[in-house]
Amino acid sequence: MKVNSTTFFIKRIGTDGDIARAIKLLKDEEYDVAGIGGINFYYHLGKKKYPLVDGQKIKKEILRPIADGGFIKPVLDLRAVNLTQKLNLFPPNFTALLTSYLDRPWLYEGLINAGAQKVFIGDAAFALKLPLFFSRQKLFTLAGILTLPLLRRIPIKFLYPLGVKQEKNIPRYSKIFARCQVVAGDFHFLRRYCPDLTGKVIITTTLREEDILFLKGKGAFGVVGSGGDFRGISPGANLLEALACAYFMKNPGEITKEEYANFLEAISYKPLVQIFSK
Repeated sequence: MKVNSTTFFIKRIGTDGDIARAIKLLKDEEYDVAGIGGINFYYHLGKKKYPLVDGQKIKKEILRPIADGGFIKPVLDLRAVNLTQKLNLFPPNFTALLTSYLDRPWLYEGLINAGAQKVFIGDAAFALKLPLFFSRQKLFTLAGILTLPLLRRIPIKFLYPLGVKQEKNIPRYSKIFARCQVVAGDFHFLRRYCPDLTGKVIITTTLREEDILFLKGKGAFGVVGSGGDFRGISPGANLLEALACAYFMKNPGEITKEEYANFLEAISYKPLVQIFSK
């Protein structure tokens, strides 16, 4: 990939959720910036950030710049919501399902501002496998304040589908999916547990060609990929954040929102849009 005569060399290596193996790779490999997928450094709740123990293990061991996508996600996700609204893909007074609020609280606000009558918060269901969905942000915030000091210590492999689990679909929560016209958030949670998606608008990221075909096969109306459209692939936020870090020669938190926006313009970023049926 080239940006203003800058060439980026990108290499993808998976570790199937093995934190120790990931740390070893990050120590042994040669790179300017590493993008970490499948794990966050922090959960976001209100104005407070809760550090994930697994994520902090990596940050503590690796001194070179590492991007988990947390700084660029708000820019990408809200652009995807705005484009979905601009294209009139949101039904009037729609109901939405957000797979993980702690990963993307700004997406909740974006959906409300875009006209969502109600947004169901799915963290308990998708991460903890509890058939519990919050329809009120204040109630979820209270539950988060009480439980996050413990939950942030749980190994990520028990909370998030990693490795081969990302490829297996185990349909759950059909009643809540049936109530929602829009599903937004992390794709791997969605792919792991979604039942029939007939007629639904999907806003997500980290999409390969086979993932788009999967959504089409599930009957989705269409998908908007917040990771952009690069020859039909929508990469994860961690990759775009890592590219921005390499471009500016800065750590993720040192880059301003304006600089992230300028970088996305420089690489001709636009959300991926695939409409399957009308």
